[in-house]
Amino acid sequence: MDKKIISAAVTLFNEKGLVQTSFRDIGGALGISDGHVRYYFRTKEALLLAVFNQMDEEILTKITLVEEHLVDLHARLKGQIEHVFGVMASYRFFFMESPKTLGQYPELINAYTLLMESRRHLFLMLFSELGKRGVFHVGFDGPTQERIFQTVFLVSEGWIRTHYLSKGTAPDRGAIESVTTLLIGLIAPYIEE
Repeated sequence: MDKKIISAAVTLFNEKGLVQTSFRDIGGALGISDGHVRYYFRTKEALLLAVFNQMDEEILTKITLVEEHLVDLHARLKGQIEHVFGVMASYRFFFMESPKTLGQYPELINAYTLLMESRRHLFLMLFSELGKRGVFHVGFDGPTQERIFQTVFLVSEGWIRTHYLSKGTAPDRGAIESVTTLLIGLIAPYIEE
């Protein structure tokens, strides 16, 4: 039942927003009482943490650090980035809610902070490993890698909100492909041919 509650919550958070969605709304969507929802998730923050963790698990399902054979690196990077952005679009409310609203949930902010540091470590480890294999130019050093990571993270955080504000709709496949091309363009100049 907890997976069904999470799924209904994501749908309603995406449609109505975090503040406007109550446990009663979530229960109503499932034909159960809000008390039944609270049995599984005592607070909205507990529910948000479960949703956040599910999103993170979905993102990580197709992410591979480095395969033994670096065949068609560009296509693999493109596929992995598109996967990440597709998952993010499915949980778009996280990226459209104001920081002030999300800031009301300290455990969620803590989980986000840990996720950001984990992603930073993952990116830098990936860059280092690919560098050892001769994938990147010599000039793709630590400070450059850090700047690329920061830029990737900032773009990742803002693309859904920017798309929604400019188009008035949730991101579609074209938006995902566009932001993927942008990020590949940040890394491509450092890749050895």
